[in-house]
Amino acid sequence: MKKRIDLPLWILVLIPIFSSAQFQLPQAYLKDELPSEFMYPLTVTTSDGIVSGYGNINPLDYGQLLFTSKKPTTNKVKDWIIVKGVEEAQLVIKDTLTLIPLYGKKGKSKKNGILNVFLYENEKVKLYKSLNPYLVEVYFVQPKDIPDAKYQNKMLVLRNESTLKRFGKKAFKKCEKLVENIDSNKYTNTYGSLIQLLNDYDELCSGSEW
Repeated sequence: MKKRIDLPLWILVLIPIFSSAQFQLPQAYLKDELPSEFMYPLTVTTSDGIVSGYGNINPLDYGQLLFTSKKPTTNKVKDWIIVKGVEEAQLVIKDTLTLIPLYGKKGKSKKNGILNVFLYENEKVKLYKSLNPYLVEVYFVQPKDIPDAKYQNKMLVLRNESTLKRFGKKAFKKCEKLVENIDSNKYTNTYGSLIQLLNDYDELCSGSEW
């Protein structure tokens, strides 16, 4: 079964800047009081269970969430906490976004994965988009139904057609038919074309060709 979420433009500016001064490295920090306008309805799943409240991504660590159990009633939020070990989260801004942690190679990754937005899945893969504003048009593809799938993510970049071609050939190098399609410039640097590429992988390639 294929599932697609159209990519809204506002997802590119999801992460708020809580103040201009607090992010001047190397002494970046979060203030004791956060602006309530950036605390959205949030449901978080960790190994300890499921909690609901309000929050957002921690702009200093994209593997963590800022969270408060009470709906903000003033301009500032004081009783917020940082939630680590996130397994899944639903953040409601205009639509409900599902946030999933992605990991690097097994044995080399951090304990907490980096949260990305789930966008799409077919029979063989899932597609996520990076929330990091420094990773412009960066997506991650994760295989389904193979051992340690959460460590097997591959990057695709849509900044221009050459980046899609370069990263696509690297990501799917074990599937000769799909590489031929990429070399023939079948795909363009658009979200819709990226979905077509993943659907072609679903139809042309074996799941073991990862």
